[in-house]
Amino acid sequence: MSVDPNTPVLRNCIHLPLPEDELIEVTGKAKDYAIMHGAAMRSKTSFSPDSLNFAPFVLVLSSFRRKEFEKVVGLQPIINRLMHNVGQR
Repeated sequence: MSVDPNTPVLRNCIHLPLPEDELIEVTGKAKDYAIMHGAAMRSKTSFSPDSLNFAPFVLVLSSFRRKEFEKVVGLQPIINRLMHNVGQR
């Protein structure tokens, strides 16, 4: 895929790849942050009222073109309606 040289690119705010010890530390802190800020869920396979799992998230974001983002935003109401209709059956 070729990139238009006039398209602004979001640069990484951290240098990749991270050293393994730093990656382990950052990942642990990110999981703790997620749970403490409500991004948690209960396990469906081994339910326990006393335990939570962090919700899936990404550690390093990926940039993509605004035009593609706008397409997805336009599709979201259609997907919402589809999910609503499926849920009503």
